Order: sequence, then C-alpha cells, then structure tokens
Amino acid sequence: MTGMRRRIVVSGLAALVACGGTSLAPKPDASSDGSGVVNGKAFVAASEFAIILPTQADMNTCIESADGGNWCTASSAGQALGVSLTNRSDLTCATLESDEESGANTEFANFDALVFEVLGKSGPVTVGTYNLVTGSSTAGANATFQTTSATCASLPQLLATSGTITFTQITATSLAGSYAVTFGTHGSLSGTFGADVCALTGGPLPTGPPTCTP
Repeated sequence: MTGMRRRIVVSGLAALVACGGTSLAPKPDASSDGSGVVNGKAFVAASEFAIILPTQADMNTCIESADGGNWCTASSAGQALGVSLTNRSDLTCATLESDEESGANTEFANFDALVFEVLGKSGPVTVGTYNLVTGSSTAGANATFQTTSATCASLPQLLATSGTITFTQITATSLAGSYAVTFGTHGSLSGTFGADVCALTGGPLPTGPPTCTP
C-alpha cells in the first residue's frame, strides 16, 4: 500500500485520481447525516471530503480502488467528482496535505469509508441524480465501502450493486447532496452529505515505510 492519501479516497479515498496523480482529502463536517449497516456493522461518518478533477483531452480518467485496481476511461474535457465519508475524525485536509508535503506514508487502523465517484465523460458534472453503474466506462456513478484492520491491513472492499447519488449543490468549494447505496447481501447505506472541496498538489507517492496510526 502506498499511503492512506492514495488509498482514500482516499479517496482511497477507493481514491479518485487522474492518471498521473492526485489524491482525495477529507474534511470533518457535521452536515453529514446517514444510517445503515454493512457486514453487520453500523457505519457512522465522522469526517467527509470532496474533490473535483477536470479531465484532460486525450488522457484517461481513472478511479483507483483500495486494492490498487483502476477503472479508466478515455475522456476529453470531462470532469470527475469524488466524495468520501469516513469514520476517522482525525482524517482532515491538513493531515493529508501535511503527509503529501513531507512524503509521509501514513495509514489508519480500523478505517471505514464510503466512497462514491461521479464521472462526466465529456463535460462537467451537474446537479441531479446519478444511478450507480458497475464495470462501465461511460459516464455515471460508482460507490465502494472500504475498511482496514486494527493493524492497518486493507480488507476486501465492497462494490455497490445498486443505488443513486444525488448532487443538490456543486461549486468550486463545496458539494452537497444525498446517497442511497446497496452492497448486495452485505447491507446498505443512505443519508446526506455536505463536504468542502479539498485540493492537493498531486505530489509524488510516499517512498518511506508505512506508519500505522491506531
């Protein structure tokens, strides 16, 4: 694993990145309101993050999953939006920006995150409701649930099998809306979000050994 700032989104949070590099950054936000159970465990969001990425002509836009896989699609003048809700209140923009600046390879134990991404293949993502799509390279939405163990080991992520993501506000500084996602027989999550858009420089991946934060 190459650092929590790449996992999130982190992200992997699954992190949403443009091929060539950037990361997701979370921000605690009391406006998050949701409920649900996944794998028999209640999920309570303690932080949020959002990122907006313009895609470049003749380049790929990729959604990077926690296990290192990528879903890429050729795009021209498109846009990708990513939102993540996590159970770690200590995951903040400042945390990830500091890690990026210092090159630290920080990972987090007992980490849960609901990560969803919406891709506008040939233009900006607009307010509205997006159905979740799986295994598709066309415009649409994708959601995953990511976890780590007490030793920061990345556990198998769950890919949402159905649901919707709704954006009621999209600005350069904040994203707001609601979600209702199902992970097959593993459970479902629903609620609202209101996250500031955090920006990182897309610096190089950390090279040092990982540090596990309890």
